[in-house]
Amino acid sequence: MVSFFSKNYFYHNWRAFSLDKSPFLYSTRRLGNDGNPFYQVNRMNIGAIDRLREWEEYKIHERGGLMKKIIRLRYLFLLLVIFHTVISSVVKATDYYVSPHGDNMNTGTSPENSWQTISRVNAATFSPGDRLYFEGGYRHYGSLYFDYSDSGTATNPVTVSSYGTGRATIDAGTENGLYAYNCAGIDIRNINFSGSGPTTNTGSGIFFYMDLGGAVKLRRIYINRVDVSGFGEQGISIGSWHVSRSGFRNVRITRTRVFNNQLNGLNIWGYSPSTTAWSHQRVYVSNCKFFDNSGDPDKRDTHSGSGAMIGNSNGVRIQYCEAYNNGWLCNYPGGGPVGIWVWDSNNAVIQCNESHHNLTGSTSVDGGGFDLDGGVRNSVMQYNYSHDNDGSGFLAAQYPGAAPFFNNTIRYNISQNDGREHGHAGIKVWNGGNGIDNLQIYNNTVYLRPAATGSPSAVGILYNVSKVNFCNNTFVTTGRVRLINARQASGFSFRGNNYYAEDGRFRITWGSANHTTLSDWRDGTGQETLSGVPVGSNVDPLFVNAGGGGTIGNLRHLNTLTAYQLQSSSPLIQAGLDLFSLLGINQGSRDFYGNMTPQGEGFDVGAHEFNSSF
Repeated sequence: MVSFFSKNYFYHNWRAFSLDKSPFLYSTRRLGNDGNPFYQVNRMNIGAIDRLREWEEYKIHERGGLMKKIIRLRYLFLLLVIFHTVISSVVKATDYYVSPHGDNMNTGTSPENSWQTISRVNAATFSPGDRLYFEGGYRHYGSLYFDYSDSGTATNPVTVSSYGTGRATIDAGTENGLYAYNCAGIDIRNINFSGSGPTTNTGSGIFFYMDLGGAVKLRRIYINRVDVSGFGEQGISIGSWHVSRSGFRNVRITRTRVFNNQLNGLNIWGYSPSTTAWSHQRVYVSNCKFFDNSGDPDKRDTHSGSGAMIGNSNGVRIQYCEAYNNGWLCNYPGGGPVGIWVWDSNNAVIQCNESHHNLTGSTSVDGGGFDLDGGVRNSVMQYNYSHDNDGSGFLAAQYPGAAPFFNNTIRYNISQNDGREHGHAGIKVWNGGNGIDNLQIYNNTVYLRPAATGSPSAVGILYNVSKVNFCNNTFVTTGRVRLINARQASGFSFRGNNYYAEDGRFRITWGSANHTTLSDWRDGTGQETLSGVPVGSNVDPLFVNAGGGGTIGNLRHLNTLTAYQLQSSSPLIQAGLDLFSLLGINQGSRDFYGNMTPQGEGFDVGAHEFNSSF
């Protein structure tokens, strides 16, 4: 059935006016559920309407009063067109309700006529703008499934949420909580997903997967205010696998908790490695918590147990997130989990996060706080707090076969007592692949006490690199912990850093040599010199409460980490190098605590730029 206000009506009754080619309306032709076309207004061409008004006013003067009536009728007609078309686009979107007290024979379009089960939901086909509500405070058993026919759009998503009191829980048993295949334009909000447990469930909590060709980017996946727990695979998995690097664009995960899952918390992945293209674009993760994701002890072909890992993506931001107590069952000897990290990605920013007490298995490695891993480029880790992790606080790593790793920055971060196992470090650089090039590490603060097992160091270096600069950092150790442990160290440059051993036992291992003073290391390696002039220092930084950082938890209050602020008498105030004038490095405009840099005539050393009014 064709509406009275159809394209054909306009074409035959008002000459060349047609809704999809009108100078007044830009529209999108879509098929309704009944198979008939309808037109959705996207915007109005106001300029065209103004031009019509001018033309009609001219005709009024030319033809007199009769024309006025015609014009009024035409304007009324146009308003009716707009009203009808907008209403048509609205009524095509439907709200559906699901309640344990419902009936699958109902229409599902009101709380009083709700459906009862997820199987009824899976039998339906959803259109852009449709909203699917589950009754809050109840468990709904089953696994949700969406495919291409259920896709929303970037502006009119299909929404899955709760209604009534509290959040609904999708109880998936041993299956996926929600599986979306080759579709996007989906919002998931204010709802929980629960599996039978990490050792009995065999699926993921929320799983988006696509394998379409043509390098297409399906748009919009929003996950907000969701708990995901009890799944044997990933808590949240968003992935694609096609040689053309098809994937998703505009992925947002906010205010979500992912916990008590086995393989990983969050995993975003794609076809890799890639040197010129990435599967996903514009990935944003904020105000989330990833914890108690154990890793899989039976998985021996790859690592497991990470809090949040994002790969094969262009344009990534992870901020105000917390990752803790992940990874203790990882059993892969070739690599291990990390609290928050990215790999094979471009333009990634990891900032204002806390990652702590992450672990790894006894036969595995890593278990660190943060990581820029193989194939990452043009990316930065800044304003993060890492502490009490088995692995390194901040890791830059290049694995064999990865895409090139270059133009990355680690700055204004704080590491406290990381490297608890396997000889890791506060900051570690590991080149096991085809090279690390142009890595800038500056204005970080590392504090390190001895570990119960292993031999940590403030800085760990494995294998040669190209153009890696350590500048304006402060490294503090106690109890014979080494300040630097470098097995092979060509391509590294240390300038303007402070090295302080609280017990007075200065230790730097550089290749096969051990150095016990700053001057000895400088003379033996040429490090800590600039244009032939000695730089760097070996002084007590005079922190407010070194070693007393603790756990912050509220990521909007990282600036309350006063333990590593400088006292007013600190010798590190205005003792740093101007990296832009000397090395062309842009140091940024703020420190870990939000203070503008520099304060006064020069930069400070470490993550705190002293501000007397702070």
